[in-house]
Amino acid sequence: MPWATRVWRTRCFWCFISGAVTFRSYQATKVQGQVAVISNTYSNVVELQARYAVLQKREQLKYAGLDCWRVVAELLPSGIQLQRMSFSGGQQLSLSGTTSPDMVNTLFDFDTAMRKYKVKDARGTSSSSLIRSGARTSIRRCATG
Repeated sequence: MPWATRVWRTRCFWCFISGAVTFRSYQATKVQGQVAVISNTYSNVVELQARYAVLQKREQLKYAGLDCWRVVAELLPSGIQLQRMSFSGGQQLSLSGTTSPDMVNTLFDFDTAMRKYKVKDARGTSSSSLIRSGARTSIRRCATG
């Protein structure tokens, strides 16, 4: 095989390899661009899902707080003065107020009624108890001065 033919074949071979590498590099760049677009879209979707979950939780907590307020207003016996109501963390209802010493049993009845009260869902069916079983009740006697 003549020397010129070998050189020509070698150059053709390296041109072919160089062209193949360039073509694969072009394809890789194109795929990287597609990945960048898809990853941005995916990140946006994940962020939107997280925001939606937070908004749903806030709405549920808002209605849970309003339900607690309504139930306390319905069940609070006369003679008991509610001074402070706090609904925190979506799970803890705290009530503070004053009453006369002879109304202590009425307070216990109010506590029992609050524990038995069932919250109705959007369809009007009784769904769950307003207060979890095992929740702590604290009724303290304070001296007035």
